[in-house]
Amino acid sequence: MSLSPKKLILLGFVVVLLVAIPLTVYLVQQQQKTKTGAQPATTLKFIPSTTNAKVGDTINVDINVDPSNINQVTFLKVAVKYDPAKLSTSQTDVTINSWQTSSGSTFKPTVLAGPTVDNTAGTITFTLSTGNTPQNVITAPTRVATVNFKALATTGSTPTQVSFGAAPQTDVRSLGTSDQYSEPVLSSAPPITINIADLTASPTPSIIPSVSPTVTPSATPTVSPSPTAVVTAAPEAPVCSSLTLDRSATGTAPYAITFTVNGSSTVSNITKVTFDFGDGQNQDLTQTGGIGTQTVSAVTSHTYSTAGNYTATATLTDSNGNASVATNCTQAITISDAGTVTATPTVAITAQPTLEASATPTLAPTGPGNTVITVGALGAILSVLGLVILFAL
Repeated sequence: MSLSPKKLILLGFVVVLLVAIPLTVYLVQQQQKTKTGAQPATTLKFIPSTTNAKVGDTINVDINVDPSNINQVTFLKVAVKYDPAKLSTSQTDVTINSWQTSSGSTFKPTVLAGPTVDNTAGTITFTLSTGNTPQNVITAPTRVATVNFKALATTGSTPTQVSFGAAPQTDVRSLGTSDQYSEPVLSSAPPITINIADLTASPTPSIIPSVSPTVTPSATPTVSPSPTAVVTAAPEAPVCSSLTLDRSATGTAPYAITFTVNGSSTVSNITKVTFDFGDGQNQDLTQTGGIGTQTVSAVTSHTYSTAGNYTATATLTDSNGNASVATNCTQAITISDAGTVTATPTVAITAQPTLEASATPTLAPTGPGNTVITVGALGAILSVLGLVILFAL
């Protein structure tokens, strides 16, 4: 049987449909798989994770966001809970911090709400946004806020905890290219444990020197006190226990590194942490990471702009002026020239919607099933219609 031109055209149309429909269904499935492939990997944590204090002390606590180099955090809603019988704070004691971006500039996020402090309920709340500029998006460990608590009462054998509220009170959103629209990416939010001791210390007994009289038979007795030896105790300096990096110690200029120093003192509070980055730049921290208590865990960032071999050190100084040994906390840094750099493609980031401060953004559900079913049904109808017309001619 010979085929007319009309039949050949219809037959070709049906063949095209039979090939295009499975291909379309496959591409839609792959697109939906990409959209739902984001991994909640962001940790919200307090630094330090545990600390000791006395009644009346000020306790410095940092709030850090760590996206684990996986998510791209652009929105942060935080609810902090504490025991108002043990701790207190005020709105002026809650500081929203600036941080150094990947381009080396200093950036401060937009405060959408708060900070709001309620010492009756024992809560602190605030909401932040980084906007849509790619270099301002949080992709590495970042100190976003600092809270100064005042110790009110002893904790006894059971330490008090400061924790983050559960979702949706605490929420972290990402707009990475592999994430769904404004997708929650919070993985964990561990609390901080605080031990508060009594301010009253055991009194040190005073020593009264003894007097041994010397008697001269032919004269009035002369009393000569025995000399008392004065012993000067050597000052006990704080101990810097570790200096760690958030990435490799070797990189290409400009190269940004986040340093974390840990240390403690057994006799007095640590009042300052000094970072010497080895390239002629230094930084003193006096209001972060537990500074003002006997245990610190301070975080700072620095960008090496030129190639070279550097030795970074950290030194702790206590309220008595004693300093730790700098050689205990060192890191060798090697920076090379940039050389030939392949241009990085610009990543387009979908604009973040304006979110009300008092409510969590509402996500419209998207389902791959409806799209696939609609495409498949349309293709089947067109295929059947083409076959009917083909054999009718």
